Order: sequence, then C-alpha cells, then structure tokens
Amino acid sequence: MLKRLFMAMMFLVVISLMIFIWIGYKTGTQSEGAFTVWMPTPVVFEEWSAATPEKPDAPAFQGFFLDQQTQRKTWRLGGDKSEMYIEGAENPKKMSLPHSQHFYSRTRPTNTTETHALGAVGKRSHYVALWDLKKRQFVAWLPAGKNEQHYQQRHVLWDRNFENIYWFTQGNQLLQATIDFKSYETTIEIWDTFTDFNYITFGYGEGNFSDDGRRLVLAGEAINKTAIYQRYEVKKRKKYPIRLLHNGTSFTDWIGVDPTGEYIVYAQENPQKTLQIPFLASSDRPALELLDDLKHSDFVIDKQGEPWFSYGNWQGLFAIRVKDGYRKRIWPSLVTDVTTLNCKEVLCETASGHVSRVSGIPGMLLISRNIDGGLYFMNIDQPGVSAYAGNSFQGRAPQASSKNNIELERLGVNEHGEVTEYLREPRGSSSQSGKYVFFTSDYQYYRNRGGYKPDQAGYAFLNMIEVKK
Repeated sequence: MLKRLFMAMMFLVVISLMIFIWIGYKTGTQSEGAFTVWMPTPVVFEEWSAATPEKPDAPAFQGFFLDQQTQRKTWRLGGDKSEMYIEGAENPKKMSLPHSQHFYSRTRPTNTTETHALGAVGKRSHYVALWDLKKRQFVAWLPAGKNEQHYQQRHVLWDRNFENIYWFTQGNQLLQATIDFKSYETTIEIWDTFTDFNYITFGYGEGNFSDDGRRLVLAGEAINKTAIYQRYEVKKRKKYPIRLLHNGTSFTDWIGVDPTGEYIVYAQENPQKTLQIPFLASSDRPALELLDDLKHSDFVIDKQGEPWFSYGNWQGLFAIRVKDGYRKRIWPSLVTDVTTLNCKEVLCETASGHVSRVSGIPGMLLISRNIDGGLYFMNIDQPGVSAYAGNSFQGRAPQASSKNNIELERLGVNEHGEVTEYLREPRGSSSQSGKYVFFTSDYQYYRNRGGYKPDQAGYAFLNMIEVKK
C-alpha cells in the first residue's frame, strides 16, 4: 500500500516538473539557445512606464458647421480654451495648442484605415491626443516622446502598413507604439538607438516614411553639435553612413524621402534652395537643384508612378519632377515657360499656402490657399482643374475674399496671399482616400474680425471636413 502511494506521489512530481519545464519553455527568453522567444516584451522607460487605458469624460466633437457652398459638414474636433481643457485647466493632461492640432500638412493625421486621427505631442507634455473618427470623439491620451531636445520631436507618424501602430522619437531613439483599440493600452518598443546623435527628428518636422514604410530619413544634432542626417532602412534596422546637413553657413529647414524611397529632398536657407540627391548616392555626388526657393510643399506620385515635388506661390501651383528637375505649372493652367508669368491681380492665381498629398489617389493634392482660406483638390495629371473642398475660415466663400490690404492683413496674409501669421495658416491635410480633410483654424478670430486679437496659444484647433460619407 505504502509502495503504491509512493509511486503515485512520484508520478505527480514528474508530471508537475514536466509542466513547469513546458511553461518555462513557452514564456522564457532567448539566452544562448536555451529558450525560444514567442512574444515581444514591452519596453519600459527608465523613468516612465507605458500608458494605462484612459477613459476621460470627453465630449463628442464640438458639433459641425454646414458649408453652404458644398453642404458638407465641417466638424470641430475641439474648441476654445474651456473646451480644450477636457479634464480641467489645471490637470497636467489638458489639451494644449500642439495637442489640439495635427503636426503639419505633409503629415497625415489618419491611420491606414481612416478610423482614427492623431494630434501632435504637447509642449513639455509627453502624450498625444487620439480621436475616433467613427464615434466623432476624443478617446484617449497616448504616450509619446518626453523631455524634448528639439520642438520637432513633437512630430508623430502613423505606420504605413498597420492601422494601430505609430512612431515617435525621444532623444536619439526611434520608438514604435502599438495601440489596442479596445482598451487603448499602448505597448512601446525602442526600435533603434542612434549613438552618433544627441537627438533625432523626422526630417525636422517634415519627414515621412516612403509609401511602403521601408525607408526614412532622420535629422538632428550630432555629438559634436553639428547638424547631420541618417538614411535608414526601417524593417532591416539598417543605418547608412551619416551625412552633414550644412557646411557652416547654410541652414537646413527640412529633409525627407520621396514616396518611392529612391530620392532624398531637402530645403536649405542662405541661400534658399530645394535640392535632391538619390537615397543611395555616394557622399561626393553633387545635389540637383529643384528650386531656388524654400516653399511649403509635398511630394506626389503621378499616374505613371513618377515622383514629383509640388509647391504653391502667388503665381499658382507648380510641380517639379524629382528625378531631373523638370518643372510645370499645374494651376490655374499649364504653362511650360514659367518665366513669362505676370499675375498682378491679388486673387487671380495665388496658390500660396500649404500643399498636402492625397496619397491614395495618383497625382492628387490638397491646397490650402492662405488668401481666402479655400481648400482645393488639384491633380498634377489634370492641369487647370480644381475642386473646392471647403473653407478653413469656417465656411467663408471663395468669392467673399476682400482685396482691401487692411482686411488681408487681419486675415494673416499680405497682398500676394503670402502668410504673415503662421498660427493662422490652415495647414490642410487629407486622409489617404480624400474622405476627410483636416485643417487648423482660429474659430474666434474668423467669426469676430473687428479688431479681435486672439490668444494664439489657446484658440487654434483642429477641424475635419467630411468630404465623402
């Protein structure tokens, strides 16, 4: 009897040990071939833990304005100071000016499936606002870079392939964040560290991934304080040799990779130029000058798959072929010899403002005209054609623009439509399909223009036009 009991106990011990070893095998980490990794381990910062689910008592979008020109709804994602301070003005997680805006016209606010939108990282506030576009509601604060070493580190990028992944920089590290859309829990992975840098940015705030998510250009400050940039293969975590951004006299405003990933384009000051160099070019290859100026711009791919660089000024909208610098006028009409243009009328042809690519439609761009607040779709494959999407002055019709210089000055532009007050620029940006158009505006300013001087740090906010249902 005792012998049978002993044998039974030994059997249970052996079974328990086997289960323990099996569990260890499944959950262990790779160490000299001992175990197999089967799931990623969330990375925790030294002084900061990953975000916990946030369930703020947040309002839905602040209603909508019906554009009488288009009958489209312009949704307000936020509003004035009291509306932006969703959790109280004294709460550290209040909606600041950067939080309540998308970062830049070249950075699309929406994810790949157009279900969610991200704002920018707040000043000294290492989190970012997430909106659910179907619910028309702010839904969560998500983690982002803290202790910013450059204000362009407030730039956040959606992943090009996965709807629930976004990227940000912190110090000299590139980080990947994965969102659980059910709980809004976020897992952070330090994707790579760039030891040659004190800090990195996504091309000084205007960089982006190539369309396939394969390539990226990072720019920042080297250990010796010089400005450098890093060509980078994201999936392979491959770093190409770093390059200097300037020679001591010029200053680089932005740098980015084109949608095909084949070219790097950068804009410099002193003198102002926009230049191109192949992504894999040798260090001694001279750059090709695309433009003897520095303008708000974006890339676009035509119907043949060719990358172009597009910009607007007081003479219209132009496109420059990235590979060879060939330039053509897109709007109001196609003019090959751009030196013959002579536009004297204030409103006749100006396209000065921001340019933003509609990435899901070949050749398509969204233009934000500073002079009248108009938002227009234009296509480099259809010169002279434009489609009115809405207005960043909260429904102010295009023909209602004043030619009075004093009025123009109040609107933040000069007589040519060139911007004079950056915080009042629409910075229009489109989702991939053109279903949603986002823009930043000063609602109180455009509703009350009689000498009203807004608190610029509190009244600019993000809006969304529902272009397609």
